[in-house]
Amino acid sequence: MLPIPASGESVKMVELSKGEPANSEADDGPLLAWLASGPAEGGALDPELPILDAHHHLWNRSAFKRAPSLSLDTRGWGGQRLYLLPDYLKDLNNCGHRVLGSVYVDAHSFYRPDGPLLWRAVGEVEEVQRLSDTPAAKAYGVAAGIVASGQALRHGRAEAEPILRAMKAAAPNLRGVRFMATFEDQSPGRIGSSVEHPGVLAEPLFREAFSLLEQLNLSFDAWVYSTQLSEVEKLALAFPRVRIVVNHLGGPLGREVEGKHPHPGPVQPPDIHEKWCQALPRLAACPNVYVKLSGFAMPLLGAEYNQQASPPSSAELAAHISPFVFRCIEAFGARRCMFASNFPVDKCGVPYPVLLNAWKRIARELPLEDRHWVLHRTACHFYRLQPQAAL
Repeated sequence: MLPIPASGESVKMVELSKGEPANSEADDGPLLAWLASGPAEGGALDPELPILDAHHHLWNRSAFKRAPSLSLDTRGWGGQRLYLLPDYLKDLNNCGHRVLGSVYVDAHSFYRPDGPLLWRAVGEVEEVQRLSDTPAAKAYGVAAGIVASGQALRHGRAEAEPILRAMKAAAPNLRGVRFMATFEDQSPGRIGSSVEHPGVLAEPLFREAFSLLEQLNLSFDAWVYSTQLSEVEKLALAFPRVRIVVNHLGGPLGREVEGKHPHPGPVQPPDIHEKWCQALPRLAACPNVYVKLSGFAMPLLGAEYNQQASPPSSAELAAHISPFVFRCIEAFGARRCMFASNFPVDKCGVPYPVLLNAWKRIARELPLEDRHWVLHRTACHFYRLQPQAAL
């Protein structure tokens, strides 16, 4: 069972071991000052309601180039090259909410510096498991679940199987893999793609390796744009016993909308939004598919918080994002929807306590049982984490 701190209890920060760089406020000055300039929240809302953060990263951006960069090119973000365990713990420690644990999702971090390219990703799960086992991380259940890179899936079963087995052996917290299959050819210089063409999820080698996930009891995180949700639907139908979760609402891309945006929250052109709304119920008809309620502050989805004089309040954020949340809940039901921070990516537009308060404001519109599902039980069920059994 994960240790669960009492509501509002502080967790003592610990130093990283020698050789691990810690982020400093000097490095983050512009971003931290901007995040602190928002309206006062007055504390955590409904602090008795537990939360499990179903999607976050740790990284050293100075060590690698990440594409697409649109969602990261934001106010003050350029100076924040590091978001490591102390940085996430600081966000957790200051939020005032009862955080049961978190799910770490691959970020091309901590890769082995040498060896065969596909095998280098094993280093990420090795290091994240080590970090998760430290006392400070255990106090919040950080990385109680680990989602590794699924890049090896594209190379077929023979290549992928030993890598996946090595990841499982290295990390008892491993729960699944993620594959980023985003493809967008309308504005390649502005949005960016993770793959060179659509349809990767249907490639024979990918499907051959994907069958390993059921055998190894691993879930699948799918990061695609909303125009590709039919690819995930076909994959889910072909592998009904593999649990699949689409990241960040299913990726409804935000592009230029004619006229002034009604608010700085996520906005999509009408055709993109309509197609996203139509795709959700078709995808939800697959009972093995879930959705993460996340990515709300990403410019990629049309948010412009990073361009404002100060970040939004939780009331403003909740008003902006609630239509997306309730559209997903209407399609999937609360038991297949899970809130997730997507930090540090979404830190470009909103402080952690404000984001969690916005979740609580939206959850107040749901029956109490459903609040528990979207805030922590769905993530616990999907990723096979123990707090669900304790509540």
